[in-house]
Amino acid sequence: AVEAEPAVEAEPAVEAEPAVEAEPVVEAEPAMEAEPAMEAEPAVVVEDETELESRSGDSELDAASELSWEAEAIVKRHVRWTAVGGAIPFPLIDMVTVAGLQLKMLAALSRHYQVPFSEERGRSLVLCLLGSIAPYSIGAGLGSLIAKSIPLGGLLVGVASTSFFSATATSVMGNLFIDHLERGGSVHDVDPAAMRARFAQDYRQHQTQARRAS
Repeated sequence: AVEAEPAVEAEPAVEAEPAVEAEPVVEAEPAMEAEPAMEAEPAVVVEDETELESRSGDSELDAASELSWEAEAIVKRHVRWTAVGGAIPFPLIDMVTVAGLQLKMLAALSRHYQVPFSEERGRSLVLCLLGSIAPYSIGAGLGSLIAKSIPLGGLLVGVASTSFFSATATSVMGNLFIDHLERGGSVHDVDPAAMRARFAQDYRQHQTQARRAS
């Protein structure tokens, strides 16, 4: 018998090459935070000395203007009161009332400008100034006295005459005293002769203007 051929041994299986390991993923570096923007320093405003002086001067002017305005308001208030006082239908009582109101006006103005005031000196000044317009005041007083003694129509004329005289004298007196106070004066250092002459002059001007207006 034919001998069987020896079996061919199978070739050993080729081992598979080991798989290549994937390289680790490199993590991206975190983004750098932007630095906060630096705030601009506020600009230092350098004021000119001239501008500072100008502002200071304006403030002083405003204060002076306000002081004068308030003083004029005091005078106007007393002008109204003396006009009412002059309308009192009883002769002499009306003039005494008006002079008392004028004295209170001088005292109020002195307090407003924060200067000392003497009632005795103030009364002397009021009588001195009113004495400078004696021809006008006597005429007005006699006319008012006669008119007020006449019923109805005469009384009205007398009241109007005394009221106008009182209001005019008070306005002139108050404005003159304001001018004196704003110059740094007080009732204690008034020059009676100078103020008396100026008071009479200003009163006559007011009378003239009133006649032209009427």
